[in-house]
Amino acid sequence: MEEQIQSQSTPESNSEVTKSIVVFGKHDYIVNNAQILLEKGNYTVVGFVELEMASMYLVANPFDMLFLVGSVDPHDRLALKAIVDKDFPNAKILDHFGGPATILTEVNEAFK
Repeated sequence: MEEQIQSQSTPESNSEVTKSIVVFGKHDYIVNNAQILLEKGNYTVVGFVELEMASMYLVANPFDMLFLVGSVDPHDRLALKAIVDKDFPNAKILDHFGGPATILTEVNEAFK
């Protein structure tokens, strides 16, 4: 798996301002894996598995993307998207339903 991580594309230039991503998922180990991959891609990442904690963070902190793992409850997904749509309309929302191998590619494409 380490070889796949190293072969992923990273942001175009290290001189760019680091993008901030909030990861939300149902399981700690999935959120942790996504965080590790995104940090290796030069992103600033914070992750949550509890809706209340994620909601409080989103309202209080600037971020560039909400990254939702496929296992997220549909009601939680809608609640978080509503916060982003209301308070941070310029932030991106990425629903990720694939495996870890495509995370960096999907995020990089979303930021283009």
